[in-house]
Amino acid sequence: MASDGVTREKELGKDVAQFLITASAWVSFAVPFDRVKRSIYLVGLVLSAVIAHAQQIPVLTVCEALHELQKYNGKLVILVGRAFFTFDGTFINEDCGPGGTTTVQGKQWLSMIAFGSPETGGTVVVRWDHDLLSQKLNQVRQTTHLESPSSSPLRDRWSAVCGRLEAPQKLRPPNRSKLRPGNGYGANGSVPARLHKVQDYDFPN
Repeated sequence: MASDGVTREKELGKDVAQFLITASAWVSFAVPFDRVKRSIYLVGLVLSAVIAHAQQIPVLTVCEALHELQKYNGKLVILVGRAFFTFDGTFINEDCGPGGTTTVQGKQWLSMIAFGSPETGGTVVVRWDHDLLSQKLNQVRQTTHLESPSSSPLRDRWSAVCGRLEAPQKLRPPNRSKLRPGNGYGANGSVPARLHKVQDYDFPN
């Protein structure tokens, strides 16, 4: 099951809240009392929306994210798994099934998620819940293991990555017999989703 344990806050929300508080104070000197009450009420509504915007980011293993891809597509998530680099890009994975594959939309896909371009358009403050991250890492380690030597400059590592998950609404896996690539990511379009990274956290060795 997915868990919520990390809070995000938009700096823009703070600026809006401060502006509304200042505006409300000015209105109280410039307009009749009834209008003041109405202004304060409206400010309260907007502030409630700003506070609600500081919502919980779900903390997921790679398998959890892929198994509920439709639910989390387009949303901020924190993924826990094995991060590694190849000549086709950087990825995070978990061995969800035989041969490092899993079922997404009824088809077999590699059980990994590619890293896309960094997320832009706002500041996200991530508060890492270390106990929850450790719990998720223990889940991953039941099926997945680090593979590269610790001395390798391209070694894999355990990582938690916050970002926005993205995938095509209708996935089409690669068809090797017809030499047709899939519409996913990575080599031959064989990776079903990608993550636009905001911030990451590497677990201690």
